[in-house]
Amino acid sequence: MKTSLYNFYSKEGNKNIILNLSSWKTVLLNEDVYFKLLNKNLDFDINIFKQLVKNRMIVENNENEIEIFLAKFNKALQTKTLNITIMATTFCNFQCTYCYENYIPEKIDNIFCLKIMKFIESNIHHSLKVYIDWFGGEPLLAFDVIAKLSELLKKLCAKHGKPYLSGMTTNGYLLSVDKMKILLKGNVYFYQITIDGTKEKHNEYRKLKNGKGTFDTIWNNLILIKKQIHTYFEIVLRCNITSNNFSEALKLKKIFLDTFGEDNRFKILFYPVKDWGGENIKELENYLINYDFLNDKHLISTFETIGDSIYSRICNAKCKYSFIVDPKGNVYQCSHYNQNVEKILGNIDTCSLEQLILNKTDKYLFDRKCKSCQYLPLCLVEECPLKNLKFTLTCKQNIEKRLKMQLKAWSKKYD
Repeated sequence: MKTSLYNFYSKEGNKNIILNLSSWKTVLLNEDVYFKLLNKNLDFDINIFKQLVKNRMIVENNENEIEIFLAKFNKALQTKTLNITIMATTFCNFQCTYCYENYIPEKIDNIFCLKIMKFIESNIHHSLKVYIDWFGGEPLLAFDVIAKLSELLKKLCAKHGKPYLSGMTTNGYLLSVDKMKILLKGNVYFYQITIDGTKEKHNEYRKLKNGKGTFDTIWNNLILIKKQIHTYFEIVLRCNITSNNFSEALKLKKIFLDTFGEDNRFKILFYPVKDWGGENIKELENYLINYDFLNDKHLISTFETIGDSIYSRICNAKCKYSFIVDPKGNVYQCSHYNQNVEKILGNIDTCSLEQLILNKTDKYLFDRKCKSCQYLPLCLVEECPLKNLKFTLTCKQNIEKRLKMQLKAWSKKYD
């Protein structure tokens, strides 16, 4: 037996932590076992040994971990969840500073409903379950159609004995309690809503088309949802960070914890603003940061990533049965390709699922050095899957620094 290539070792105060980047399992060990494992000495208690084997921190001598991981990873890409992101609208009620979208205005309608229902019913036998993600633009500008279609999809999946779940990325401005209750009846349980810092900074970045601020309306919606809806849902508040608003993000985290901290249906995610193209981002190009900046400023998200399956974090753009569909029924591999005619895979009205799958770009490409690197599992789920992975002189140091910060945050629950 031998120690795994994918073991990551970290000491946080008096805690000795090992995270395996292939199994994405984490264990706390006493100092003696920790240093023995670090030095590839496997002479310790049989029960601890078995636990480490179970978590893939110890593997067989002749095991090719790289090929086994890549085989499991490729299998995960074939998961039989029919995962469709529907661009309910291609326009928005906001004018965000960093928005990359500049689409021809379109919106789903009753004709779209008929087409998507026909497409899903024709292909539902390929899948074990169906997941719909409502996206935009701002999807709630098509609320009536979403509510109707959600009920139809729920009934369709029940008819075929397939589980049906749904989520939505929304700015939250139109998410009233009444609308939320209707959406929940249609199995729309998962929401991502962006709030970029406290009121002043958020209103600077995320304002209405008429220039008015949006923070108060969104925050009041969230408070009412918390107070008046007592059933299950999950809302992730996403805070997009630049070097210009990180101090406000720290204040937001405190306000969030004071307001929603005891309600585990609410979580907060900190994410660096990225240049996805368009003219708006140029105003912020001198303030763009990366994950390491977040770690340095202790902007750690409140929901668990350490301990989650690494395969659950794979971008849908590479998954076999995942697609983006616009209001015209055109199908894409990624939402960033919307209305780019060169990136259309086909149309739900004329193409079979098999044709759409064949038209996808389905190979991860990476440098030879990346393949043998212990951090390959992390890069494959965190880097854009439509770009080739490239080895750099600093990529390993940056990943190590970020993992140590994440493990430090994870370890606090054992204080």
